[in-house]
Amino acid sequence: MPSDMIDRDNYHALYQADLDLVLSVELDFKLQEDKLQPLMKRLCPTVDLPYTSLPYSQEVFTSTPKRKSKTEAKKHARWKLWFL
Repeated sequence: MPSDMIDRDNYHALYQADLDLVLSVELDFKLQEDKLQPLMKRLCPTVDLPYTSLPYSQEVFTSTPKRKSKTEAKKHARWKLWFL
């Protein structure tokens, strides 16, 4: 049997073992979370308070940057290739 075949088999076995471990940890986490949910609700009950709107626009302070227009993106792409 060629050595690359053994390596490929070992790789797949290790990959499957890692995947099984990750899925097992995720399942354990989910089960623990489900058990703790009632306790968390008793300790920290959520109260629906009416929130006032903020005095500034939410759009100004977003966490994700706005996308450039197509023309701006093309200009920037051309600038990156100035040496051509």
